[in-house]
Amino acid sequence: MRKAAGVLIINTGWVFGFHRSDGQGTSLPCGKVEDGETTEQAAVRECYEETGATVTLHGKPYVGFHGEFEVTTYRATIIEMGDPTTNAEGTAEWVDPRMIFDGVFGEYNRAMYDVLSKIEIE
Repeated sequence: MRKAAGVLIINTGWVFGFHRSDGQGTSLPCGKVEDGETTEQAAVRECYEETGATVTLHGKPYVGFHGEFEVTTYRATIIEMGDPTTNAEGTAEWVDPRMIFDGVFGEYNRAMYDVLSKIEIE
C-alpha cells in the first residue's frame, strides 16, 4: 500500500489549507511519503513545499485510508512562514473547517478532523 502524510493546523477556529489549482476544492498540506522518509518527515516537507510553513507536530497522528493510500495526518502548529517551494498545488490561506469536508478528500478529512481537532495544544 502506498503512503501519504499531511498536517492539520487550526488557529482560532480556522484551518490552514489551500484552494486546489485543479479545481477540486480545498485541501490540507499532504502528499506521498518518499522512499527512506518517515511519515513525520513527509508531513513536515509537504507542508513546507505546498504552503511555505515550517511546522511542529503534536500528539498521535490520525491514520486512515483514501483510495490506494494509507494517509497519516498530524496536528501541527506553524513556527515560521516562508514562501512555498511549489505553487502548482494552489493558494494557501486560512479557511473555514467546513471547506475541507468537500471535494475529493472530504470523507477522510471529516473523520480526521473529528479526532485531531480535539488535541489540546499549549
